[in-house]
Amino acid sequence: MTLQSPIENLIEPPPQFYRASLLSLGVKSAAMKSLLSAGSNRVQELLTPSSALAAFNDPYRMIVLDGAVTPSAAAIRIRKWGLVEALARRIQSGNALLACGESAISLGVGQLDGKVRGLGVIPSRIGRVPREYSAGVQTLDTHDQRVWFNHNYALLSSSSNCSFTYGDVHCVAFDPARSGAYGRTYVRRWLSSSTCVNEEAA
Repeated sequence: MTLQSPIENLIEPPPQFYRASLLSLGVKSAAMKSLLSAGSNRVQELLTPSSALAAFNDPYRMIVLDGAVTPSAAAIRIRKWGLVEALARRIQSGNALLACGESAISLGVGQLDGKVRGLGVIPSRIGRVPREYSAGVQTLDTHDQRVWFNHNYALLSSSSNCSFTYGDVHCVAFDPARSGAYGRTYVRRWLSSSTCVNEEAA
């Protein structure tokens, strides 16, 4: 048995301290749940509005939004469940949140399909990209990595067209579960670096 220094413990917190909660906004996110539960990580599926609200209001919980069929479907579900205010507070506080694909797009400012508007809880405008650059594998300009997009929307911000980051809040327009090694690494880094995990481990 080897002893780790306190610094090593902060860098690589023990898996049992992960407290990830997954809210699937339309279809079951089996692939994302598998990524989150690697090793002995505990994953709670948020199946009711009350369980989702309690998780959103817990600063020590790690929230993952995934599984939306379209960005508008994600926005409709979040509004229907009465989660917009709790979600906005969580983002403003920088508490651990990972929104993926269509779920991330729904958090922006602007028009989605039909008359549905984005939730406006992140300061990124929603834009459309040309169809030839929409769904499928694309290369991230900033990372030179190939990732998978399920849609033809973008989060238009000053730094990137596919992501928004604030504190431990990460919104990515691509689907990490379908983005190979880069997607798996992205989720693992978010899990291990989030402040709430380190505070729980301490």
